[in-house]
Amino acid sequence: AFLLSRLWRVWPSTAGKLVAVAVSACVFGLLHLFQGPVGVGWTVIYGLIAALYYLRFGRVAPLVLAHYLTNALQVVVFALLSR
Repeated sequence: AFLLSRLWRVWPSTAGKLVAVAVSACVFGLLHLFQGPVGVGWTVIYGLIAALYYLRFGRVAPLVLAHYLTNALQVVVFALLSR
């Protein structure tokens, strides 16, 4: 949300906002390089969805909850698979 709001000030047009959504999603994905290429890809997709949600509704709290639930689900799946 921080990066998006700053980029939207620079590019206030609709096309600019969509470019900012793509840039934000890519940066979010790159922050997850430690997960490997598949993890980065899925994170970019999630970042696109989250950024578009934020663009449409302007709310961060549901995105924080969704991120938490996604991480929690991953922990449960990995714990079950490691048995």
